[in-house]
Amino acid sequence: IMAQLGIKYTEMFQEIRTQIEQLQIPSADSILTAFENSINLAKDGDYKVSMQWSKVVEDWCWERLHSGHWENVPVVYRKLYALATVLRGLALSYIGQYREALSVVDKGILLGAADVMNGILYEMA
Repeated sequence: IMAQLGIKYTEMFQEIRTQIEQLQIPSADSILTAFENSINLAKDGDYKVSMQWSKVVEDWCWERLHSGHWENVPVVYRKLYALATVLRGLALSYIGQYREALSVVDKGILLGAADVMNGILYEMA
């Protein structure tokens, strides 16, 4: 599954990178590097460390999502949050932590852009 997601993640990551860079946020480079690390580690099968990087991205997005009225928060934060929950949910599943994976995916559906990657969060739940 991770190999298949790798192609989609690469495409989406480029789109998200462009959108976040346009926002000119000081911490953007760090969070994009964290997300890229998470993707690469997951593709290499290092799910525990990938999961840690995904959590960093989730937490960063969580702060942005709760920084103002929902209409004023850029959609790219929701997309990045959703992608991070997909990665962490898959990693948790791979290491047998199914309940936590379901909780992460549920938050991705509620707070993220649930339609990201053709609704994969719904399929995961």
